[in-house]
Amino acid sequence: DGILQAARDAYDPVSRGFALEGGAGGPRFAHFEAIELLLDGGVVADRTIALDALRQIMDRLWDCVGGGLRRYASGPDWSDVHGEKLLVDQATLVATLARAGAMGSEFRDLAAHALEWAVVHFRLDNGAFAASLRPLQGEVPAAWPVPRLDRSISIDWNARLVSAQQQLAEITGDRVLREKASALARMLLTHVQDGRVPHRVRNGVSYGATLGDQIYLAVAAFDVGLSGVARVIVDRALSDHRLADGSLADIRLDGDDPGLLRSPIAPLRENAAFAELCARFGGAYVNTARQILAATSEAANRAGIMASCYGLAQSRVDAVRSR
Repeated sequence: DGILQAARDAYDPVSRGFALEGGAGGPRFAHFEAIELLLDGGVVADRTIALDALRQIMDRLWDCVGGGLRRYASGPDWSDVHGEKLLVDQATLVATLARAGAMGSEFRDLAAHALEWAVVHFRLDNGAFAASLRPLQGEVPAAWPVPRLDRSISIDWNARLVSAQQQLAEITGDRVLREKASALARMLLTHVQDGRVPHRVRNGVSYGATLGDQIYLAVAAFDVGLSGVARVIVDRALSDHRLADGSLADIRLDGDDPGLLRSPIAPLRENAAFAELCARFGGAYVNTARQILAATSEAANRAGIMASCYGLAQSRVDAVRSR
């Protein structure tokens, strides 16, 4: 309830976006998790806010010329939009629009349009999706050495696109889209070894490993019906990433991959997603979900609107427990 209230308080009715600074100042980000929390856990007024904010995102952050969702706007009036287009943002947009699509065809159509754009501009020859598309040359220095398309395969971002495709397929009844989601998930799973998921694949070489890759690929596998595979990945993560307090670290505790500041941390978003998936498994995994949420509750209490992911997970774990 506290996180839900933080999302309400952060909403600025003038800009129709969420502010992180007092007086509705600061940049405007999409804040999809806050929108989803308001859609799922709020009253009618909350859902009105969520849908209004979603429309504003499409009006201001969607590139009406070249297509695609841009990262954020520096100004509180949505001015000075930064033109980088990341796969994770496209995937999250599709998923959020699909969830809103249960309330009207307007959002289902927008979700299908956003997905079609991502497929055209990000899909690689091997069926995976590139990591990012840089801004047009006029928006960056002429000598900027960043390639137009980063062809790296980010496993967690691709996995989130799988879940977005599956979610849209469920509300539209699109069997072809469901098959495409399954095919992408199975392709990503070919990079898994002994339940461990790499972070990035480039030119056939795997690099790094993070908790985000483990959990989002496990969620994707579960979403397309590969629950047994999802459990293997989750169990490996519990073995490799579990901290003494019950939360999970961003990096393997016995590995040499550097995390943030080269020290293991327990990222709130990934722990929340992990807890939610454990609850979907049921059985003893529900207790694991409760332990993870308990271990990260103090961090969530301090995070305000940025804890929307935790609020979603808490409400969904509670729903499983009540059943």
